Amino acid sequence: MHSKVLAVVVAYNGIKWIEKCIGSVLSSTLPVDVLVVDNGSTDGTSQYIESNFPSVRLIKSATNLYFGRANNIGLKIALEEEYDYAFLLNQDAWVEERCLEFLLNSSIKFPNYGILSPVHLDPKTQKLEYHFSTYVSPAYCNNFISDAFFKDLDEVYTTKFVNAACWLLPLNCIKAVGGFNTLFLHYGEDEDYVNRAHFFGLEVGVVPKAIAWHDITIKTWDQIYWNRNRQKIFAYITLANINTSYKSALLVYFKNTFDCIITFLLTRKFKKAFYLSSIMFSLIKELGIVKKARNISRKNQAYIYD
Repeated sequence: MHSKVLAVVVAYNGIKWIEKCIGSVLSSTLPVDVLVVDNGSTDGTSQYIESNFPSVRLIKSATNLYFGRANNIGLKIALEEEYDYAFLLNQDAWVEERCLEFLLNSSIKFPNYGILSPVHLDPKTQKLEYHFSTYVSPAYCNNFISDAFFKDLDEVYTTKFVNAACWLLPLNCIKAVGGFNTLFLHYGEDEDYVNRAHFFGLEVGVVPKAIAWHDITIKTWDQIYWNRNRQKIFAYITLANINTSYKSALLVYFKNTFDCIITFLLTRKFKKAFYLSSIMFSLIKELGIVKKARNISRKNQAYIYD
């Protein structure tokens, strides 16, 4: 009996990738059903899907639900329609034909993994995608680099984190962890999900035989640093982490932030000091929301039915 897999793609103005993305999943050696949640695209993405992929289930949102809430629609369907797995795939990513087959086989063999990812390659450089390369570095993942060098790779490698561009989630993970934390609109929701998977005793793994391509745009640190929303996300990841107590999370965030502010003041980087201070004070007003999210995150199937 074949496992039932629901591939979930969240689309937003993704016309340049959507054919390759969906086409790769439908060409997989493992049969899957495909669901696309369109976040109000204005570039003809949903119309293209309707015309060219009639077998794909399409849900059109009038507004942008962002990555997490849109994926939660797919995870809810996977639960309610008794799929065995959900396969989350970014619109700007596509898979090799045996990618899903390798991921599924590894999931069956190693049920301790709640999240399994393929290797991410960058179509621009034809090398490991930059961010992914950090997730398999020794700081995150034991032995992957050494084993790759000596051409003696294991079937699965445990890593502290891998981004959600391409995740296979077994049903037991969805039942335990639930959906993405709605505290996060865009970015950070995958780090929070990994933290919650760890809380429920599930591991995160990379399957070297499984290959996906991710056409990501790399932002500079300055672009990220001076984006107030990204700074808030960094704070939320720390404060919402249910693997530490709320008091400990608060202490870590405020101590680290104060240390940075003092360093900037001492080195006369007043603009950076004021910038971090303003973000910190704005977050103080949101601590009630963060605490509520922490309480929800401890429950099974959290955020699925929000």
